[in-house]
Formats: sequence, structure tokens, C-alpha cells
Amino acid sequence: MGFAAFGPAELTPGEMPDAAGPTTELSTLLVEPRWGRRGHGSRLLAAVSDVARSGGTARLQVWLLDEDRVSQAFYESAGWGPDGWARTLDTGGNPLREIRWHALLDDTPEGAR
Repeated sequence: MGFAAFGPAELTPGEMPDAAGPTTELSTLLVEPRWGRRGHGSRLLAAVSDVARSGGTARLQVWLLDEDRVSQAFYESAGWGPDGWARTLDTGGNPLREIRWHALLDDTPEGAR
């Protein structure tokens, strides 16, 4: 149906550690297309938030393709937003621009604000 993968975040060159506490990076969150639009992605994101918070994480982040409006809308609906960092990946062909999105974890059940 779907899965998510996450781990410690790497700092972007020139970036200082977050004063709020440790950051966890969500590297993948996928739901098999025929199971989409049923809340599975939201439940996976909530589970990642819960596990990360219980491990002491203060902030979650994810890199999204600049042109991926569907993923951006999903994360925005969960209270995430761009944090001002961008990167360009050299693919050997057309470069891919990614924007970093983030959410701060707090004590609310949803976990992201």
C-alpha cells in the first residue's frame, strides 16, 4: 500500500544546526497509486512524526521537486512549508531543482505545524 523512510538530516553547506533541536529528514513517502487519495499518505506522515518526536526530533524536513505541485499541496495541507533552501541536482541531463520543506514538531497529536 505504501511506505516511508526517514533518518538524520544532513546539513546543507553553510547551514547552522537548528536551534530548536535535532532535524529528521523524510527521504521517501510513497503510496501505491491505486490506494491514493484515501488518507494513507497522511497516516504515514503522522506515524513518521510520532516516531521522530519520540526520538527527540524537533523538526522534520523533505526535499521536493520544484515542479511537483501535487506533493507540495500534500505537505502544505499537513502544515508544512518551504524553509528557504533550494538545491539543484546534476542528473547528466536536465538539472533538477528541489525546494526543502519543513515542519516543526510540537505536542499536538498531528505533530506538525
